[in-house]
Amino acid sequence: MRVSSKTRPEPLKLLPSSKPMTTLGRPSSDRRVSPWPLTSDPEPESRQPSPLLPVLSVSKGGTGWKRAMNFISYKDINEIEKDIFLLRWVAIIGGIFLISIADSVQINSVLAWAVILGGALYNVLVGCILFRRSHSVYLSYATSIADALFLSMYISAYGSLMNEYAPIYLFSLLTVAMRFGFLETVLIGLVDCLLYGAILLISGRPFNPTSQFLAPCALVLLAATLLGYFVHQVRRWQSDKELKEKRLERKVNELSILQEVSSAVHSLHSGDVLCNIVDVSTRVLGFNRAALFLAKPKSQELEESFFSVRSSRPHHSPLEASLPPFQLAEEMFATALKRTKPFTVTAPQEQGEASSLQGREQHHWIIVPLQGAEEPIGVLVVDYDHNKPIEESDLDMLAGLASSAVLAIENSRLHDKVQRMANLDGLTDLFNHRYFQESLRQKLSTARELSQTVSLLMVEVDKFKKYNDTYGHQQGDLVLKSVAQALEKGARQWEGMAARYGGDEFVVILPKADKEEATEAAAQICRWIEEMTAVELSKHNLPGVTASLGVATFPVDADDASSLIDAADQAMYSAKRKGGNRICRFGAPDMAGASVGTKRG
Repeated sequence: MRVSSKTRPEPLKLLPSSKPMTTLGRPSSDRRVSPWPLTSDPEPESRQPSPLLPVLSVSKGGTGWKRAMNFISYKDINEIEKDIFLLRWVAIIGGIFLISIADSVQINSVLAWAVILGGALYNVLVGCILFRRSHSVYLSYATSIADALFLSMYISAYGSLMNEYAPIYLFSLLTVAMRFGFLETVLIGLVDCLLYGAILLISGRPFNPTSQFLAPCALVLLAATLLGYFVHQVRRWQSDKELKEKRLERKVNELSILQEVSSAVHSLHSGDVLCNIVDVSTRVLGFNRAALFLAKPKSQELEESFFSVRSSRPHHSPLEASLPPFQLAEEMFATALKRTKPFTVTAPQEQGEASSLQGREQHHWIIVPLQGAEEPIGVLVVDYDHNKPIEESDLDMLAGLASSAVLAIENSRLHDKVQRMANLDGLTDLFNHRYFQESLRQKLSTARELSQTVSLLMVEVDKFKKYNDTYGHQQGDLVLKSVAQALEKGARQWEGMAARYGGDEFVVILPKADKEEATEAAAQICRWIEEMTAVELSKHNLPGVTASLGVATFPVDADDASSLIDAADQAMYSAKRKGGNRICRFGAPDMAGASVGTKRG
């Protein structure tokens, strides 16, 4: 299976077997693990395990700002502060209205107007901070206390009527409930009660503790409790709803991606599908790196690899910005191929570029074996750190991607096998006549565009008819097979292609070879045919054979495929007329009188 250079990702490094393997980690018992289980090997207690991280969820612990931020985004908090800023102006306007209608005998007008003026200046200052600078948690705490203080001072201006105006404290309770949670609202209610009591004491006027202090305080605390609990429940409901919507949206996206990948696995270009799979692992699931290591069929050796690093998202640490390709030890690769279930490992010490990253963050790998119908195909590897929580859906997604990868690889290999069988000669396992004709035309077209040469060798076994008549057709088939082996060896040596032309005739295409190089290759192949057939056929008590070879070169001897074949054919017959077991170049002096297009005799 091959991938074009346009789609092939950066190759991965496979370390030699001398590189030490990391000990396999085991998931911690207090972590959530996918029902698609991760397995691991035991390890010494002294070694730190590599557990899966807990599923990201809304925290139920903590107080104050942190708990509020579990329900409200930073942008929402800013909007809430702006809403409270506007509510203060409403409260200030309401306070002015109450002063204007109150009996001047029963109200300290100077104190009341001073509180109103101070509150207005205070709110202007808060607005300047809020609209010109980034919001801070300290501003929320400070304004919550300041609101309660200004309200207490305002109520104190009413003297004996304070008991009637105690419900004004509901404003501070409302603003705290909007900002924080249940506990903070109750605490501010207690602060309001203390300030209210202080007003009663400072006034010096006699008051009824039950009706003028305990009753209003009970009302304020009850309001704080109910308001805080109500807001807390509403936010929790809203948070759960948003979390479910996000999970549903993510699930839909994952299913859509899996559907696309599953549809693509039937593509004959498995390289594109595998590139998409590793890209999904980083781009969608958010893993730092992902890699697919493919094993050669019937072997545990690395055949091909696909790599992806998360580059489309902002890096969360300096380590992510300079992550090197995976370096997977040969022992680890062999071990992973023997597994049937995914497992975790602590990231090994990486050489070269990774050496400067060690000691900064601990990374872990999830290795997912790719099990084919008959044998292991490879492994899917992703890495993560403790700042990137792993969810069950991530593991399920990896399972789906691994299955898609297996289908894509097996489909591609099956197609390659069928395609190769369609292009091969059934007896010799060389390419057949049809594939030879297609390949020759393609290579000549390429050579014409690049101004290169292409040489063709026409090969025919000497006295093959007599050999068949003497030893039988089955023995003749052995001759053709042994000759094919010699031609295949020669084709590999000279980076060419061997094919069976028909009967006892064979051809060898030598791209980029000029006449001299082709003549040298033909001479070597001629010797190999004589030597290799003698050794191979002697195992069956049969004599060896020789062959005659004709050499022709494009564009010197011919300008198209048909005339090139004809030229090589004529050169081959010239070699046969001289007794065989030799080579002859088209256009050589001893071929005088021969011309392209002459029919065989």
